[in-house]
Amino acid sequence: MEKGIYTALVTPFKSSGEVDAEKTEFFIERQIKGGVKGVVLVGTTGEAPTLSREEKDMIVERAVKKFKGRTTIIAGCGSFDTRQAVSLAKRYGDMGADFLLSVAPYYNKPDDEGMYSHFAAVADAAAAPVLLYNVPSRTGSCISLPVLGRLKTHGNVAGIKEAGGSISFLSHVCALADDDFTVLCGNDDMILPALALGASGAVSVWSNLEPAVVTRLAQVFWDGDCVTARKIQLSRLKLTDALFADTNPLPIKAALKYAGLDAGGCRLPLKSMRSENASRLFSLLDGREPV
Repeated sequence: MEKGIYTALVTPFKSSGEVDAEKTEFFIERQIKGGVKGVVLVGTTGEAPTLSREEKDMIVERAVKKFKGRTTIIAGCGSFDTRQAVSLAKRYGDMGADFLLSVAPYYNKPDDEGMYSHFAAVADAAAAPVLLYNVPSRTGSCISLPVLGRLKTHGNVAGIKEAGGSISFLSHVCALADDDFTVLCGNDDMILPALALGASGAVSVWSNLEPAVVTRLAQVFWDGDCVTARKIQLSRLKLTDALFADTNPLPIKAALKYAGLDAGGCRLPLKSMRSENASRLFSLLDGREPV
């Protein structure tokens, strides 16, 4: 998998609440121009839990038809039902997605053997390489290091998006990285530390707003300019904190609208940012300096 920044894309909605397919394509085009290596569709930031199967299919299919070859298309195929995850992995691989992102099963909290068997079933069935997705704060479960070590040897597991927020755990995950197993950071406030540990890039929410800034952070690090990379990461630290002050994707959608890039609201049960958090976010957006 090519190193770089991959944007966890928002799903734009019309005022009627329908998916805005044309605006989705606008946002993908904007990401390409901003230098990202690819986009994650129908994932957490894309509000997958409140998208219908038909809406997910439409988003992935249109993106593949219009953008495959110009950017890497990663389709979310996560579910707490292994059968459903397998079905999505088959479907989006057959549609032409370049990679499939499969989140750890949530709510039902499997043990290690259940976790391994779930991902092995998805990888066995998938028609494209699978990226594991570890985000314990969302799922209530964690892909343990022993399970990760076993899954790494599966020929159709390409890597992991690690979003646990622990530098210690991330360090152990990065120790598993090699040419056949990619580690992508899933926390915007930890991109530079992750790169220093050997991660191949990040899946970013922040890059919905500032794709060129996030890609520059990674590129200057790889070019050997750690001072500038540090400056970029720290200059946006308060902003990335504000982008997660309320449940994602509420803040990033609010930020996009404030910046003149309206992606609509979020579907219930996500409603709106708390007013004090929104005010702080907008103040930070106004106070940004070029980097």
